[in-house]
Amino acid sequence: MQSGRDTTAVQATRVSKGVLGVYLAVAVFLFLIGPGILLLPDDPGDSEAGTIGAIIGGVIGCFFGVIILITAAVGRDEDKQLTKYGVPASAEIEHIKLASSGEESNNLMILKLQISGSGFETFEATAEKDRDDSWRIGDHLVAIVVPATRLFDLP
Repeated sequence: MQSGRDTTAVQATRVSKGVLGVYLAVAVFLFLIGPGILLLPDDPGDSEAGTIGAIIGGVIGCFFGVIILITAAVGRDEDKQLTKYGVPASAEIEHIKLASSGEESNNLMILKLQISGSGFETFEATAEKDRDDSWRIGDHLVAIVVPATRLFDLP
């Protein structure tokens, strides 16, 4: 019987301090798109076009800027959790499925893993990694796990 806590394993989206800076720079750029459009010269025949473009650009830019900031904050928090509370573990590959990401075909691997280590119960997880043809079913990979939340990473 399961306990009341959530036992779902989550692969970390790690964001280092350097990458966080890039995320923040892109978000600031997106936030400034609307006001930036207002600085462009207006079309003499349609004085409202610049304002409407600035409003639409600002709303779209802010929407994507907020999504980027949320992604960066979650990734940075997960990175800090793994650094502070992570324990070494072993991840055994149980199943490999090739997937496509973007325009490339079969460049991504979806791994079904059995993660085990000292200080926590063995659990199953799914992870996405770049394709590596040297990995086989039964191989053991190095993993880092936060036992309390089952947050993990395959460095």
